[in-house]
Amino acid sequence: MSATHTQTSFFLKLLQISIASWLCCFSTAGRAELLEIIHTNDLHSHFERASTDKRGGYARIKAAVDQLKSQAAAQGIDSITLDSGDFTEGSIFYQAEAGRRSWELIDSIGFDAVTIGNHDWLVGVEGVDNMLQSFRPSFQFLGANFIFDGKFKALQETLKPYAEFSRSGKRIAVLGLTTDEMLYTWLAGKGEGYVLPPVEQAKQELAKLVGRNDLVIALSHLGLNADQGLAKKTLGIDLIVGGHSHTELFEPLYIKNPAGAPVPIVQTGHAGNYVGDLLVDVTKGQPMKILRYQLVPIPVDGPQDVGVSQLVQNSREDLEKLYGGKALYEPIGFAEVPLEVPGSSETAWGNFVAATLQDAADADMSIDAAEFFGEVQPAGPITRETLFEGYPRTFDPRKPYGWDVWSFEVRGWVLALAFTELTRWGNGFRLNISGLSFDNVLKNGKHHAANFKVGGDKLKMMKKYRVGVAEGLGRGSYEMVALLKLFFHNAQDTQIPIWKALEAQLKKTGGKIRALP
Repeated sequence: MSATHTQTSFFLKLLQISIASWLCCFSTAGRAELLEIIHTNDLHSHFERASTDKRGGYARIKAAVDQLKSQAAAQGIDSITLDSGDFTEGSIFYQAEAGRRSWELIDSIGFDAVTIGNHDWLVGVEGVDNMLQSFRPSFQFLGANFIFDGKFKALQETLKPYAEFSRSGKRIAVLGLTTDEMLYTWLAGKGEGYVLPPVEQAKQELAKLVGRNDLVIALSHLGLNADQGLAKKTLGIDLIVGGHSHTELFEPLYIKNPAGAPVPIVQTGHAGNYVGDLLVDVTKGQPMKILRYQLVPIPVDGPQDVGVSQLVQNSREDLEKLYGGKALYEPIGFAEVPLEVPGSSETAWGNFVAATLQDAADADMSIDAAEFFGEVQPAGPITRETLFEGYPRTFDPRKPYGWDVWSFEVRGWVLALAFTELTRWGNGFRLNISGLSFDNVLKNGKHHAANFKVGGDKLKMMKKYRVGVAEGLGRGSYEMVALLKLFFHNAQDTQIPIWKALEAQLKKTGGKIRALP
């Protein structure tokens, strides 16, 4: 398909939106009071494109957002533009200017309000405050349940629980909420920051907002399941614009609140594949009514905003200076299959990463949390950038080669207990493992782990085994819950960056990542 044809299709799509909007206005003339809500979530610094080569890119997102805004304005409809968080870590572009470019680019799109996501505060409270000391976004930055020490003045001045806007002759409240999952909250700061339960905090804020606003929007980085719980347990929320779970909702999901009123939930997926387009009737004295909702695809060869495109190019040049352009793009291997993010099944990339961790840590075995990998990389030549984007995890953008490899010691009986429980749960959560094997046995309709072996030898219950892990699991297991220190001993940072380790492992395999046998 030619670029001209794709751009024509894009504009035809927007023309259809425009006609639909006009018909909505015409059919409700004299009584409907309309509001256009444009939203995204979980962009994760995918500046150039989304998780595939076919969609996304901030310059194209900006063009689509501006087109939707201008079409609404031409029809006399006010608009509000929202993002549900996780706009920083998640791509190699987060390393550009030590994270600053992620803030500049999200700000350039023109959002009215953005919620802080867990990937936005994984640098810790101090890290966020340091960024805000040098860069203040033009959008309202929200997080009602993200709490921090008063000494962080920039955060105190910038991050607010909610924002109130005047649109369509109405007062619109946007309440920001972020996830309180234990998997992430330990990163908020040791005694300097913490995350309150979102439902209880929402109830407190709603008591202030409901009486003085015509519409209340929860801008949520909680995930779809938690959003449903939020709707079921609170009164006063008219709409939930969600994120965190990367769910593509092509239709609003309606959940009844305690009074039996339906609360719609919307979400666009992640990485900028789509922009959410929501037209609502906010007639005073009537429940909010959705007149149109759709996810507008962002084609990778669609129209671009020139200014944002230049910022993206500047970010690319930042990376070239940081890593060396030739070094970043140089072919260093070959992938026989796409480097797929492991989900509920084994992948060649997942096994490669697990083997990398074991070898780099000089360990008996390794474990990696597969669900927290990066994006799928295509089959074919592997560059250093390919490896980086396959595992774009870092707690500190000032460390240009990602998480370090960590290791710890653990008794055999702890391994047996842990994997027995994981097998019993059978909830689809997958760990990539190297060096440890066991059988998944179905007994009386339930799954059980049996016949544990390490390096081909039978697991010894009292023996200490060294386990290689990525920094997220290494630090997390040691810092998340004090009780875990009783089980994981001698946690050590090997000081080997995982991106360096992946390149070294590729050399060991002769430069190839092969398909699964």
